[in-house]
Amino acid sequence: MRLWSLAALAAIVAIGLPVIGPPVDAHAQTAGALDPSFANASPNSSVRKTLVQPDGKVLVGGAFTQVAGQNRLRVARLNADGSLDPSFANPQVGGQVWAMALQPDGKILIGGDFKQVAGQNRTYVARLNADGSLDTTFNAVTDGTVYDLALLPDGKVVVGGAFKAFKFGQFTNPRLKVARLNANGTIDVTFGDPGIDLVVFDVTAQPDGSVLVSGHFGQVGGQTIYNVARLTSAGKLDAGFKPATPPDAIVYELAVQPDGKVLMGGDFAYVNGTARNRIARVNANGTLDPTFPDANPNGGIDSVTLQGDGKILIGGTFSLVGATPRSHVARLNADASLDTSFAPQPNGTSISGTTVQADGNILISGSFTEVEGQPRSGLARVFGTSTGGGSGGGGSGGGPTPTPADALSVAAVKAKVSRRGAYISSRVKVTAAGTITQQATTGLKDIRVRCSSTKTVAAATTSQLKCNLGRKGRRSLRKGSLKLTLRTTFTPVGGTAVFSNRQITLKRKR
Repeated sequence: MRLWSLAALAAIVAIGLPVIGPPVDAHAQTAGALDPSFANASPNSSVRKTLVQPDGKVLVGGAFTQVAGQNRLRVARLNADGSLDPSFANPQVGGQVWAMALQPDGKILIGGDFKQVAGQNRTYVARLNADGSLDTTFNAVTDGTVYDLALLPDGKVVVGGAFKAFKFGQFTNPRLKVARLNANGTIDVTFGDPGIDLVVFDVTAQPDGSVLVSGHFGQVGGQTIYNVARLTSAGKLDAGFKPATPPDAIVYELAVQPDGKVLMGGDFAYVNGTARNRIARVNANGTLDPTFPDANPNGGIDSVTLQGDGKILIGGTFSLVGATPRSHVARLNADASLDTSFAPQPNGTSISGTTVQADGNILISGSFTEVEGQPRSGLARVFGTSTGGGSGGGGSGGGPTPTPADALSVAAVKAKVSRRGAYISSRVKVTAAGTITQQATTGLKDIRVRCSSTKTVAAATTSQLKCNLGRKGRRSLRKGSLKLTLRTTFTPVGGTAVFSNRQITLKRKR
């Protein structure tokens, strides 16, 4: 989530744009429940990013090549009801889109793993016109993946990723992992090379021109700085922002509060030497905020979105927040406690993005095929608040029936590595008809899911599941071992999902 995106959202609310989507029966609106008025757009692969235009249409970017059965390579636009907008052309982006930013003039900046757009050379960053065609006036040239974009009020854009330089004609400008571009895509020479050594996953611009950056790195400008830092408006390391002991692992996402405090999400376990599992809040100077305790999700966090009321949406690969089941997406109160009223039910492996609409409803995107047992591929809309019916039971449409925790048990988990590959086997017992999904995941940014397996059962049963990592799994054991989380999800017919996690270490066979 970007600070400027929050400002834009506030502006949308202030000018009173109409509520997006048709009215819904108030008795059926439960916070976190699927909004049936937003159609299944059916992208054929994951959605990583969503943006809501002022007219209510929704831009989506990711790994897909089709939407609603039509060719749409990695970027598409939907109408406010979730149907495909045919007036937005197929942009033909040649690789995965990780980041998007919407300009005030309706043009769209995109960043990712691509080298071509609409048949033209565009390396890792490009701009589309409002109709989806390539904007030929913007031609930035770089040499590595762009993971994030932050649009500035003056039209310039800050980009972060895995690149080393930007080129213009015969000139090469070293820019290690973060750069600032002019509105036409040329390098802004007034923002120097920050000298970040590994990779940046998030860039968040602040009103004074400084830029917060996070990712997986150990040096900034020749100084030892781990995983989160702030740059001045000139691209230099800002010494005024420095945790005493930085996050001990990757920071994927940042969000800045109106009071200047910074929310961080990722794969870390400690900040300033204090337990903060995967989400933390730091003060404006980078020191840990002790008033925001450990929420303790059990898996990585890819997305952090600040709501206007101070609540915090998180998305990732987790299945628990504290001891409470949550299927890859949850909402925290401002004090880090879990908002127990909000419990969306996607299946799949991860939620990579959450976007709050002007009416308070929430778009969730990621790698899933169903929400509450209803087909929703990679993108869905859920209600942000509950209305009507009070707190009593008996009303229709109040969401799926809670599932007992003992409806799922996993036993006899074994990992095997041979010369032919690697796999994980397990015995899964369920107490009703439904769908069993199993994934083995790591905390890496580019390859989260190492293997997956799905089985539909017609009644209570015990099934043998095999999650096959193949030869690629064996090749990943070059350092001797690979730590995995085996996530087993059971979604009974008409019920809510329950989860079981097992930590597994695959060891290379000598």
